[in-house]
Amino acid sequence: MEWKLLATGFENYTNYIKLPQSILVEFNQPEKFNDYDWTGQTQHRNSRKRKGVNLINQTKVPTARINPPYYFCIESSIGIYSYCGVQDFTAEEGMVIIPNHILDQMLIQGSDFVTIRLINDIPKGKFVLIEPLDKNIFNIPDLDKYLEKVLSGYCLLYQNQIINFEYDYQVYRILIKEIKSVDDKETNYIDIVNTDLSIDIHNKFLEEELIEKARQEKIRKEQELKFKEEQELKAKEEQKKLAEMKTNGSQYFIGEGNKLGGETINDPVLMRELRLQKFLEQSNQQKELHTMKQMEKSIMDLAIWESQPDQKLKTNPNQNQNQITTKKQEPQKKTKEFDL
Repeated sequence: MEWKLLATGFENYTNYIKLPQSILVEFNQPEKFNDYDWTGQTQHRNSRKRKGVNLINQTKVPTARINPPYYFCIESSIGIYSYCGVQDFTAEEGMVIIPNHILDQMLIQGSDFVTIRLINDIPKGKFVLIEPLDKNIFNIPDLDKYLEKVLSGYCLLYQNQIINFEYDYQVYRILIKEIKSVDDKETNYIDIVNTDLSIDIHNKFLEEELIEKARQEKIRKEQELKFKEEQELKAKEEQKKLAEMKTNGSQYFIGEGNKLGGETINDPVLMRELRLQKFLEQSNQQKELHTMKQMEKSIMDLAIWESQPDQKLKTNPNQNQNQITTKKQEPQKKTKEFDL
């Protein structure tokens, strides 16, 4: 049984839809005349001209009805499927009311015609594997219990189904990654109403972090191995060079030296250059130290000379003699005498 109805949305985080009353009436009526059972008593008449059978107490009794629960497959105009149950039969004739998040998954914007098909013989579910699509979902306290509450609002689950739910004014998404029925048969969907369902959560974010950590560790080990191989190759080349120098009777220093940082130097040419550089640095330091000492001595002599005036006279005898003669040549001023 199927119907083509105009789909509109309403805000509800479940997979229950609203259908018109006429579909419920159709469920409670036989589809064909052959579904009726004709019962009654028969009376036979025999005569010379004809033989017949009369039916007595003829009554119509329906032999089959479609009983709840009612589950449906919804197909959009572009071929996207979803599975759901029925919440009630209060929709207007020719219309079906579907939760907005299911309309979004079926790429239905506003309203569109969809095909509703009745489905039967849905196996009961035993196990479902859930994969959260938002990393922040793991911040929800008691996540297992909360997801059980979310799934209780659904009647059917199917492979690759995306379930939206709201927590603390934020919408989260989970993916139905795997389903199993009670008889372990392959199925496209399972019924989870009044079932003992086992739920497992697959944390792909933790798995990705572990994979990335393992990749970084592998890169680090490869770099360490490469560095070790380079050092071994370098040591072999230095040993080869030293062996050649010993064979040729080189006058260069062929021992080992250490930098200030502690690195070993095996190159004799580089060792000689470093020694010359060290010698020049020491010579410059000695020259600077000698210059500083000379400047300090000059400053001390100047300070001593300024602090002793007798030394100034000895150092400038001509200047002092000139000052004495000028004093002698100056006439002495006589004081005026007043008679009292």
